[in-house]
Amino acid sequence: MPKIYISPSDQGRNVYAAGNTNEEAQCERIAVATEKALLRCGFDTKLNLTDSMEARVRESDEWGADVHVPLHTNAFNKKVAGTRIMCFDLKGEGYRASVAVFKHLAPITPGTSENVSAHPELYEIHKPKAISVYIEVDFHDVPDVAKWLIENTEKIAEAIAQGMCDYFKMEYIPPEGGNALYIGEGAAWSKEARAWAVENGIIRGNGYGADGKIDFAWKDNVTREEMAVMLQRLYELVRELIVSV
Repeated sequence: MPKIYISPSDQGRNVYAAGNTNEEAQCERIAVATEKALLRCGFDTKLNLTDSMEARVRESDEWGADVHVPLHTNAFNKKVAGTRIMCFDLKGEGYRASVAVFKHLAPITPGTSENVSAHPELYEIHKPKAISVYIEVDFHDVPDVAKWLIENTEKIAEAIAQGMCDYFKMEYIPPEGGNALYIGEGAAWSKEARAWAVENGIIRGNGYGADGKIDFAWKDNVTREEMAVMLQRLYELVRELIVSV
């Protein structure tokens, strides 16, 4: 089980251009949501919201973290915006892990000035024993971006978790009601599963539930009644297969 150490910004003095908030408050929200997403996907995590940067690195080392993840938002000239992820160099595992996260995070953030770069001079990059994926989600000194950062905590966290899953070759498990089955490789699996279920009568378009007639819309969440009908159909199919052997 890979170990991910999460170290959110403690820079409360960095005020957001919208929302009457600051970098520390928002990065802590993102960190909590990221830990939740990572745990759901099967990672071991440790999140530190209080200690100094030096104490966090010591704790990360003592715990035996595989990846050390500083979480920040950025600022420059109130115009530039985009995701920046930093690592030790552009050839090692830290770079590969950073690129994996970048591929999921950069496309969803508002800014377009985006890159993965080497910054070995930063303490939380060169000091931890673990590889470091230093995330600057986007620029909080741009009002529209600051508003987006505040309103999209969960989306940011899920993108980070997806990147970590890609790097460690683990299955990304979406939150309940998520749409991961309808994008990327998941879409092909979903299409095959649907075809099999329809072919074998598990899904027949309509079932019978509390309201007498329930439509099994493929992308909608199902009710308990719908699930009971589908499980009954699956049971009957399995029983027929066993009898025929």
